[in-house]
Amino acid sequence: MIINNYCIVIFCGFLSAFAMHVFVLPASFAPSGVEGIATMLQQTTDISAGYWSLLFNIPLLMFAWFKLNKKYVIYTLLFTLISSLAMIICESLKV
Repeated sequence: MIINNYCIVIFCGFLSAFAMHVFVLPASFAPSGVEGIATMLQQTTDISAGYWSLLFNIPLLMFAWFKLNKKYVIYTLLFTLISSLAMIICESLKV
């Protein structure tokens, strides 16, 4: 059951990164939250949104570790790492 949850989180991380790279970034559309900030910064600095996403999410996750359920934070950390790395890979491979 737990392995199944991790597989779902990993799949969703890749799917989210693919959607960001294919739909959001080419349209110069900024969604809400950290991903929106990362998208705007990518447009202005030419640094991948994946790097910006990691930069902003890691401190938030460190704070969440002390305030929220650990299991939730671990799933969120996994999703953040997978989606950010997948965005970086999509950017470098010109998907």
